[in-house]
Amino acid sequence: ALMCAALNPDLRLLRELIARGADVNRQQHGISALLLACRDTRAGRAEAVITLLANGANVRQHDSEGNSALHYAAHTLDPTVAAALLDAG
Repeated sequence: ALMCAALNPDLRLLRELIARGADVNRQQHGISALLLACRDTRAGRAEAVITLLANGANVRQHDSEGNSALHYAAHTLDPTVAAALLDAG
C-alpha cells in the first residue's frame, strides 16, 4: 500500500500509512517507496519524496539493480528531488 501511496498525487494516504507505522524502508520486488517516488518524479512526486525522507526513508538505499534514489532523480526534470536527497545525506 505504501508503494501505491508514494505514487498518488494526493499525499493523505501516504501520510496516514506512515502515521500508522508503515515501514518507509521496506522493499517490495527490489524497490522501496522512496526509490519508486524518485523514479516517477516527472509526474510530480517531489512532495512524496520529501514526506518519505522526513519520516526516515534511507536515502542511501539501492534497488535490486544497484540504482540509488539520486540516480533516478538525476534523470528527471525536477531539481527539487535531487536537492532534497542531497540535503538528507
